[in-house]
Amino acid sequence: MSVLNILVYCPDNDTLANMLRIIAIESAWDAKGTTSDEEAIELFQYRGYDLVILSGLTDVKIEAKLKAMFTRLNKQINILIYAGGDDWFLTAQINTIMGMSNENMLVKDNPFG
Repeated sequence: MSVLNILVYCPDNDTLANMLRIIAIESAWDAKGTTSDEEAIELFQYRGYDLVILSGLTDVKIEAKLKAMFTRLNKQINILIYAGGDDWFLTAQINTIMGMSNENMLVKDNPFG
């Protein structure tokens, strides 16, 4: 099983600590977090990440800057904007965006037919 490398940016120390605590519960996930947008860019350049999580508390201009920089450096990077919620919700969002859901969903081409 490979490790999912996650970079977390959140301007609030307490929220960042909580997000990292939630991620640390999953043994196959490794996360590094920062409250500095400049440090986030440096970390991204230094290490290959599979997922970037930007807190919903992020200033709109900083969010745009980070998204532009990360996608310029890696066009395939997954970026999750986490607006908050229960602990399980962050885990569910990570699983969903990374396509790691174990649930088989029925997909109908025409839900009306």
